[in-house]
Amino acid sequence: MLSGQPTVRVDQVSESTNCPTTTLIQGRNHFELARYGFNIVLISRNQSKLDGVKQEILRKTPNVEVLTILFDFTNTNLADYEEKIFKQLNRLDVGVLVNNVGKYVEYPNRFDKIAGGIKTWTDITLINTLPVTLLTFEVLKQMIPRNAGIVINISSSSSYHHIRYWSVYSATKKFVSHFTHVLSKEFNNTGIVFQVAYIFALPGLMADFFMDKINLITRKRAIRRNQKVAIKKDSN
Repeated sequence: MLSGQPTVRVDQVSESTNCPTTTLIQGRNHFELARYGFNIVLISRNQSKLDGVKQEILRKTPNVEVLTILFDFTNTNLADYEEKIFKQLNRLDVGVLVNNVGKYVEYPNRFDKIAGGIKTWTDITLINTLPVTLLTFEVLKQMIPRNAGIVINISSSSSYHHIRYWSVYSATKKFVSHFTHVLSKEFNNTGIVFQVAYIFALPGLMADFFMDKINLITRKRAIRRNQKVAIKKDSN
């Protein structure tokens, strides 16, 4: 499920002369975008995984360029954001930003009984809200002067369902949804498009919690929908 401003298909953007074909991604979805000729910037805290993903992208789409940035998003130091991420972005023309960094509860439980206690809630709150805010702000510095760009924020259907045991996680995803909708209003008359993808559950331990009752929507299907699904313009 997607929401935001009018439809912008990824293949159309890749052919536009106004919007650069470099995509900044934290998380997955890179293969779908690389297929359309986007150069990829990946950010993650695990260098070996970054290297592995980079090689796989280049193997499948050898004509694109891939840059990796090592960064742990539990780090809230703005000076580190500036030094490790923003300096590199300033040397690039970023046309698409995919905010997909996130942390979820592996073993859902009552709020006061969650494994890891307050540290778990601290990490989930920070990782699911701060990077999307800071990276969007920074990339908009490029998009506003050229009046072109796409920001895709990955939320969750738990953001509008009161699902037991997902209190903090669903609240942070509600932030992502609300944040995206407000920005789509603020930039409504510009060439910058904001879209939010609602993914119900992801494969893994969190998905196992509901596996018998719910048909899962994977990240891959969601990003493909983002290339095809028409989005109704918010008239408010």
